[in-house]
Amino acid sequence: NKHRDDTVRHLKASAARGESSVPTIIMTETRLKNKAMMRATNLLAYQVGDEKFSEKELTTSMSKAESEAVQFYIKGLQKGKKPAQSRPKSSGQSQHAKREAAS
Repeated sequence: NKHRDDTVRHLKASAARGESSVPTIIMTETRLKNKAMMRATNLLAYQVGDEKFSEKELTTSMSKAESEAVQFYIKGLQKGKKPAQSRPKSSGQSQHAKREAAS
């Protein structure tokens, strides 16, 4: 789903910039662009005999795509948070000191 994928991309980009959410202007622009594409696709499908969806159905589909995007993004964050691995205990000697002692 293009709208879901665009939303995930915006979420990641905003997070990388340190923003807590996607700026409204960016999401509005994305919604308008994707909804226009959905309308055009809907019209073409209708012209070849498929069911035509209402504006409300298109809006609901976009809303669902955004919800899926947020869930997908959150799952990605949770996967990225792995428990901290314990580092092997140092014997107190640096690598350089160990090499010196071995030679």
